[in-house]
Amino acid sequence: MIYDIIYWPDPFLRIKANDVDLDNETLPLAEIIANMFETMKARGGMGLAATQCGLNMRLLVIDTVQIGGKTKQAFINPVIKETTEKTILTEEGCLSFPGVFADVKRYHGVVVESKTLTGETEEVILNGIDAVCFQHELDHLNGVVFFDYLKPAKRQMVEQKVRKNVKKMERRSKKR
Repeated sequence: MIYDIIYWPDPFLRIKANDVDLDNETLPLAEIIANMFETMKARGGMGLAATQCGLNMRLLVIDTVQIGGKTKQAFINPVIKETTEKTILTEEGCLSFPGVFADVKRYHGVVVESKTLTGETEEVILNGIDAVCFQHELDHLNGVVFFDYLKPAKRQMVEQKVRKNVKKMERRSKKR
């Protein structure tokens, strides 16, 4: 199943997501993760946070293998435990901000702790594009969007462009 993507300026993108309750046996978590990977692939993304799909849960998926990264994984209740001092500036896009890209400074490396489907804690070291993608998606779970890192003038330009692009997409979908 492919989820609808929530577009800016929907206020749901500003919520801080709730932890996933791994003891809730009625929560079809494996299915949600599979749907998120399917949605991400269908939309041409390399990362997706549950909040972008209207799901209030601390869950994200990334797949950077397609662009030379090393990670294809779901992260449940993820937290960054450690960062490198080194940062990198990369051009980021976002499925919730269609057609808009901006340079954002991120940590080059992060140590991530998250849960597995069986509730075990795992630690993963991510570097380069893997770390950048993870940080972008984790921001979504904290109600932060990538243009929050931009200077006010650039942010205003990005915001105007995304509103225009979303209106175009809405008009196209009504014609179908």
